[in-house]
Amino acid sequence: MVARGDAPALEDAVRRGRQRVAVRDAGASPRATIPAPVYPPVVEGRVAAETDRRRTSPSLGAAAAPDDPLAAFVADGRVSPRGAATIVLAELLAPYRRTVADRWIERVERRHTVAPGLAERIAEASIRPLTGIPLLIGLLVATFGLVMIGGGAAAAGLGSAWNAWASPPIHAVVGALIPIPWLANALLWALDAGLLAMLSVGLPYVLAFYVVIAALEDSGYLASVTVLADRVLGAVGLPGRAAIPLLVATGCNVPAIYATRVLATRRERVIAAFLATLTPCSARSAVVIAALVPFAGPWVALAAFGVVGALTVAAGVGANALLPGRQSPLVLELPPFRRPLLRSVTAKAWFRFRDFVRTATPLMLAGSFVLGLAFESGAVHVVSGMVAPLVHGWLGLPAVAGIALAFSFLRKELALQLLLVLAAAEAAGTATAAAGAPIALDALMAPAQLFVYAVVASVSLPCVATFAALAGELGRRTAIVMSAASIALALAAGGVLARVVGIA
Repeated sequence: MVARGDAPALEDAVRRGRQRVAVRDAGASPRATIPAPVYPPVVEGRVAAETDRRRTSPSLGAAAAPDDPLAAFVADGRVSPRGAATIVLAELLAPYRRTVADRWIERVERRHTVAPGLAERIAEASIRPLTGIPLLIGLLVATFGLVMIGGGAAAAGLGSAWNAWASPPIHAVVGALIPIPWLANALLWALDAGLLAMLSVGLPYVLAFYVVIAALEDSGYLASVTVLADRVLGAVGLPGRAAIPLLVATGCNVPAIYATRVLATRRERVIAAFLATLTPCSARSAVVIAALVPFAGPWVALAAFGVVGALTVAAGVGANALLPGRQSPLVLELPPFRRPLLRSVTAKAWFRFRDFVRTATPLMLAGSFVLGLAFESGAVHVVSGMVAPLVHGWLGLPAVAGIALAFSFLRKELALQLLLVLAAAEAAGTATAAAGAPIALDALMAPAQLFVYAVVASVSLPCVATFAALAGELGRRTAIVMSAASIALALAAGGVLARVVGIA
């Protein structure tokens, strides 16, 4: 029988006992009562021994402070001996502490297994080589097919509508306002054939590429391509992060040059910028597709892209061998996949296409007008004769094609647009009829020549905007060296291809 005065002490003892049991079972914090053993006996013995050593040696405080700051803290009373012991043995105690913490979490947290959604499964598959590479190839083929079929149909429709509704009024107005025949003909090169060439490339092909790139950006897929490409880009000394500027380069090389800022070293930036200048942008892709698909077939266009890709890889391997340094590791946060928003995709594509139209249209009109003047005055034959040994003798192309290649320094689209104007003149037979003539590249070049021309135009000298971006980011000397290297690569590859296909 318990005396009435002893009841509070007994209740307190029972309470403390329950608290110790709760601590041992991870049901309460050790701070709630006198510390109870939560470690195995062997580990608890080591903690007790270290605690006793700290408790029985308080005089070490200030003297041992440089080598053992905990001794000073124990001597000052800021840390208990057991606390100092657990700090010293933290690495040994960490697994047991995590076990206790997990038991506490299980008491207060409920976990449910949630099956991954479709977007998560696609995101996971996109970064595994076994599934990610076929997915990437399928996406590229689908993009090519969309641009080829949709762009070709739109280009044909725009050409027919222009020749039926726009060309006759333009001829009538220019003929009435400009009484000088050679000047009127030169203006028709720009206002009729030049604008038609602009519409035949810009709306069907460039706009289609901008829409595809905007959709991929909005979906989050480009980051997965970065992870997938890490091992592949390692062959050219680049981390997977370099896939970002290279993918941006498929839309435009200029922002791709600025996107190389995400890379860690100048060496990586130089190699990535060089490869970006060789990557077919939307304009160069439009040149390849619009020049080859209607007149040589889609497989020839795919072969041209394959050759350009092989040349880009070879150039990257060479740059990696010439520039000393090591590849930095890839650390990247992957955004979740999501369905592209129509409003966002439309806005991105429209802003880029609007900038393209504002920049390319004046250059296209000026270039076509200069070509018209050269054609009307006969200067085109003089210039063609000067470049004939290189363009015709080495590349196996008509000498006038060198003029279109030279103008592509202003805008890459001009390599095709001015070629279309020259083809119209060739089909018409005279400069006067050129402006109203149907555009037919097969009147100027054979399919094999178009193949070589498309490859050379894709790899040769970067446009003036890309050159300015290179000079601003990496220096003028580096920009000149890269431009010279791309010209040399284009001429060497073009000459070899011309002999392979039998046109030189």
